[in-house]
Amino acid sequence: MKSNFLIGILVTISNLILSEPEPLDLELLEAGVDYGVDALKDYPQIPFNPPKNNNNSIQYMLYTDQRRNVPCYIEPYTDQFDKCSFNPNHETKFLIHGYVAILAPDDRFNDIKKVLLDYGSYNVIIVNWTMYNNFPFVLAYRNARIVGIKVAEFMKFTVNHARASPETFHCIGHSLGSHVCGQAGRLTSNLGRITGLDPGGISKFLRLKPNIRLRYKDANYVDVIHTSDIFSVQTSIDEGLCNHYIVLSYFKYSIMNNCRFIATKCGNFLSYKQNQCSPFDHPITAEMGFRSKKMTGLPPKSKFFLETLEFPPYCKGEK
Repeated sequence: MKSNFLIGILVTISNLILSEPEPLDLELLEAGVDYGVDALKDYPQIPFNPPKNNNNSIQYMLYTDQRRNVPCYIEPYTDQFDKCSFNPNHETKFLIHGYVAILAPDDRFNDIKKVLLDYGSYNVIIVNWTMYNNFPFVLAYRNARIVGIKVAEFMKFTVNHARASPETFHCIGHSLGSHVCGQAGRLTSNLGRITGLDPGGISKFLRLKPNIRLRYKDANYVDVIHTSDIFSVQTSIDEGLCNHYIVLSYFKYSIMNNCRFIATKCGNFLSYKQNQCSPFDHPITAEMGFRSKKMTGLPPKSKFFLETLEFPPYCKGEK
């Protein structure tokens, strides 16, 4: 009886999403999602197989200069951790996939891992939470918060056991994985950086709660790249009609390119297209992607815009 009731909730939500949204519909949708998430507390996947930090649940696949192709499955327990060649003197890059993603040897996350290790000496950890990222979205969304807590526990163990500095941690999340990074950052003091690549949330239809979604205070520096927002003009990095996964390619090429992705600070995309970005005589610019740096004197949530080429290496900036 309970499972039938839950299915009814999800069907109702699906119908609302497919219809033209009215303000009241959106309010009803938000209420319905909250109710559905509360009902899902006892959904079997959570109590009977909750996310845990072991290789049968959440996997942490460590790649280094010494192990570029075959991962060491590292766990936050002394014996298992010490079997892997984690170097606390190197920066650590956490790569966290999103909703319904499937990891494979030739996927985009492994591509990013390869170019990172070509670029420098890092601990690259691909976090595999594919047991918990599947349909329905409200369940994956709920699991993401728990996975983020477990990633924070892993980070804390790494700091305490290996004497790594959290300032050297960079969490790179795609889609719902961005919010996993955010949850981990809120629970990890002085986390260095979070990069959100098209943070997921069914944007206009499902507003993620503040305790789950990525926020600018979740790390010492938080940068976000949006490619899949709906806008009525040509594509750009911040507002455009793009494949949800193209952002992973943008980030990869921002590591390996001599060409820089230079973005311009602007109030909105229309002003950017009309060259109306203040200050008009000397617009503020910043680099997008891997080499992005925190800029002093800017307000939180500052927006930068740029356009890309249609094909690799995508960058239109000066070399």
